[in-house]
Amino acid sequence: WQALFAVPPFALAYWAIMTVYRWPARDLKRLDGVSRSPAMSHYSDTVRGASTIRAYQHEERFLQDNLHLLGRNQKTVYWFWVAAGWVSTTQEV
Repeated sequence: WQALFAVPPFALAYWAIMTVYRWPARDLKRLDGVSRSPAMSHYSDTVRGASTIRAYQHEERFLQDNLHLLGRNQKTVYWFWVAAGWVSTTQEV
């Protein structure tokens, strides 16, 4: 009987937390996909043109471009995991 009184407040709290979390998480996942696409495209083009890049000695430029694109992608991944950690912490409290 005691569980019948305890479940509704916890269910309401869970619903409120997930309502707050859902939209930012969806946007962060979308941003992850948007920022990952140029990085993967650049990587694919670099692998396909590796011999040409080496012939013209542009390895450093391609490496810096790749690191820049990966850094932009990692920012969105980082904030997604921050949001996931916030939900986890909030649910434990």
